[in-house]
Amino acid sequence: MPVAAVLIAALAAALLWLRGRLFVITVEGRSMEPFLRAGQRALVRRVPGGGVRAGQVVVVTRPDLGPAAEIVGWDPGRWMVKRAAAVPGDSVPGVLADTAGAPTVPPGRILVLGDNPAVSLDSRTFGPVPAERVLGVVIRRMRAPA
Repeated sequence: MPVAAVLIAALAAALLWLRGRLFVITVEGRSMEPFLRAGQRALVRRVPGGGVRAGQVVVVTRPDLGPAAEIVGWDPGRWMVKRAAAVPGDSVPGVLADTAGAPTVPPGRILVLGDNPAVSLDSRTFGPVPAERVLGVVIRRMRAPA
């Protein structure tokens, strides 16, 4: 097999692997302002819910839909972008004390908050999010729309 064919095959395999690990989202709404603005794009790395750390910006399924594993394809109306406020074993932040139901985040759950609380639907409304709803974490913001 010629060297060029091997290189092309390796490049194609690497691109397929990256496509399964990375994707781009377009932010809708104002709940993550000022960190992310409506219309802004972000690069997301797929991670299981157990791989999330407090403070990371995550993409999760909306609470009224099934777990991430049950949703096929990308539909922005099915996902929310929020900040992981606390992960399993962390103390529940004071702003979420009334909705969490325990002093620490239970195993298999995370607490999420929007950066703009006045317009954010988050764990203050729907409580802890099952970890299986996590699709990934934002690893890079792209230029905000003008």
